Amino acid sequence: MTGAHDEDARQGAAQGEAVTVTPAGGRLRLLRTLTLRQTLITLATLVVLVSGAFGGLATAQDDDTALPEVEPGEVFDAAPLEITVERARWVTDLGDTIEAPTGRYVAVMATLTNTSDHMVGRQTLRSAVALTDLVGAVGDDGTPAERSVDVLPTIYVLDDATELTQAPPGLTYAVAFVWDQDDAVAPPDSVSFELRGHTWRAHSVDQVEDFADMTAVGSGQLEVEPDPQLEEGS
Repeated sequence: MTGAHDEDARQGAAQGEAVTVTPAGGRLRLLRTLTLRQTLITLATLVVLVSGAFGGLATAQDDDTALPEVEPGEVFDAAPLEITVERARWVTDLGDTIEAPTGRYVAVMATLTNTSDHMVGRQTLRSAVALTDLVGAVGDDGTPAERSVDVLPTIYVLDDATELTQAPPGLTYAVAFVWDQDDAVAPPDSVSFELRGHTWRAHSVDQVEDFADMTAVGSGQLEVEPDPQLEEGS
């Protein structure tokens, strides 16, 4: 047995391998490892391959995430809705019928129309517009979120200050998408937003049809007007 192991060791050394003999459970086991030169060549090759792969991936990701720009006042298709983003404003009071904010409200005024043949429900409506850079956005749990893009706004109809929870086919609403912002941070001078579309399809589990597959379809930026009540009082 020892002679055979010695012969393996000599063959490994002759092939340029560094051979280590270690005891393992009462038996000798040969651990063949690469020489330093072989290791360096292997690592260099891997670096070249990985760099090329990730370089191509980064380019592809950059191309994929370049969304069409949405201009204020532009009618934009975010199926099942057409959305026209108008302006943004922060306020501390939305009226007697709406609960006071944690700090202040940041509102994006817009017009939306359901262009589909199906009722659009509250969750789809709320996820149609997102703010991507609002620091201190407060989530549904009442605490500031790490990312404002994950915080869904509440939507109020401008005519009567009621919450818009569904939009029947063909109807148009002038609304405010409203986010609660923590008062520990300063009100924003501008906000970046994202419009999202949804696809009507049957869910794979229960085959119930609904809007799903939320996808960002456009992005833009708005200057945020200050609270007009504060300006009047100054």
